[in-house]
Amino acid sequence: MSKPQGLKFADDENPDTTSGLYSRAVDKWLAFTASPLVSHGKWDISAAVIRESLELATLDSKDQVLAQLDINLTSRLRDEASTFSTISGRDLSQSILFSMEMDRRKSTSQLHMEVKLNPSATPRELLPAVEFLENFQPGNRIGLRVPGTRKILSLTDVPENDESPIPSGFANTIRSLARLQQRAGQEFPMPDEITRKDLQEIVRGINLLDGKKSRGTWSNTVVNTAPGAGRSIRDTAQGTYGALLEITAPVEIKISDHILDLGTGTYALKAVVDTLTEGDEGDEVRFIPGADNHFEVSLTSPPRRIDDNAMTQPPVELLRQHAGEWIAHAGARILASGPTPAVVAAALRELGERGSIWRVPSTTAEAEFNPVGL
Repeated sequence: MSKPQGLKFADDENPDTTSGLYSRAVDKWLAFTASPLVSHGKWDISAAVIRESLELATLDSKDQVLAQLDINLTSRLRDEASTFSTISGRDLSQSILFSMEMDRRKSTSQLHMEVKLNPSATPRELLPAVEFLENFQPGNRIGLRVPGTRKILSLTDVPENDESPIPSGFANTIRSLARLQQRAGQEFPMPDEITRKDLQEIVRGINLLDGKKSRGTWSNTVVNTAPGAGRSIRDTAQGTYGALLEITAPVEIKISDHILDLGTGTYALKAVVDTLTEGDEGDEVRFIPGADNHFEVSLTSPPRRIDDNAMTQPPVELLRQHAGEWIAHAGARILASGPTPAVVAAALRELGERGSIWRVPSTTAEAEFNPVGL
């Protein structure tokens, strides 16, 4: 059955649902260039050891990692004596351009970072960069590590700045939209603008996928039945209050110009038969509200996942970024990563996802016993 007409989700069903989220155009927030961040200290690992990627992390005052970001290296330059080196690269979303100059003679390094939103990146791809920037605040520190080693190459304080690189609530918006897209199995790039209506749809979609009900109002709707069934329905749904009508149909929400199919749901409403049109191939019954024009909807089955084949694995290039870590994946998508299976399992529960959890090999020797080919 097609989506029932005349039913509209209530925009103000809960005025506080979008608290802590960000609305407005998003094309201005990532015009950010960090001043050179200078660190001092003895270098134990040269730039030559840094292979295809490095890990950029924000740490609190107790050196606890708040967020981490994988940088895929695109260029490197060093002198013949390997005393001065420069490396640069970008994150998965292609939104952060990172470069580092290392002078082993002076035991110093300079970090540079330019940030600009990639309009073709999905919220899932943007999320690591946004969470890193969310913690780019005075009092925290920036650390560099070689993936899989956990060894700190450089530490430097985040400079004092009057303005955060991202507006308040934007990370929550990206996080929520990424979670919704993963749950619905439908990905699309970050919209150019997020309106309050979009935020309400995001929250509503997550709530429905979490098993909660959503409410709305309606004016009329048409149901097609088998031939001769219309009269029985008309006799039942009469009077001021009518009868309880339950319609099984698709549930969709709209975010920007994108329609997300959340699966099949049950719409429950109090209805009165307005008109009945009988035909040889079936009857058409038009309902209008009884004493109450509200409806409730809940999902009865989730949408079909894009990557249901659990045997499919993420590409090797992506797995290399998580060498030595535990990951959870569904098909080719990495859903979560962390230092222990318990951390990854907790992240999966937060996302409402299911996936295979295993440890990515950290060395070539270890990979020989694993089919991923690292």
